[in-house]
Amino acid sequence: PLGAEEGAGEESLELTDAAVTFNRPGCIEESEPAALPQVTLLQGRTEVVGTRFFLDRNVDEGVMDGPIALKRSGTDGSEPLTATADQMSFAVGEQRATLVGNVQVLSEERTTSGDSLELDEAAGTAVLLGNPARSVRGSDVLEGNRLLYFLDSDDVVVMGNVTGELEIDLD
Repeated sequence: PLGAEEGAGEESLELTDAAVTFNRPGCIEESEPAALPQVTLLQGRTEVVGTRFFLDRNVDEGVMDGPIALKRSGTDGSEPLTATADQMSFAVGEQRATLVGNVQVLSEERTTSGDSLELDEAAGTAVLLGNPARSVRGSDVLEGNRLLYFLDSDDVVVMGNVTGELEIDLD
């Protein structure tokens, strides 16, 4: 079960994975944390799982503690895209998720890594930043400060300090 606990003010929200007992509506009497806590956020075709989500009062950006596991379902039966990170922030008003720390994105053919990833679920894109961010598909390796990842097509555009190794078949 998913428990909700109030923080310092009435508008703070903390979601944790726990078994809770209520002594009257809205008042938690007892809370027993799950051995392996799991809190899930859904946005479009994307599901993000972490251990705790906290949105403080008067703040538009919540934080999900990791480890973070993201899964974006594929279209027409294609394999899902997955990602992992240390932490995630979520701007509620903008509906924008940002993965931070040891970000790794895996698709059927590509492995991409960076320091952070800003997901635009509506546009089907992600921007990865790193020093450098790196994307590998087969023997092709692309690196740069900023990668624009097209999530549905699995294509990557590299911007800033671009380096790479591409295998080109001239047959």
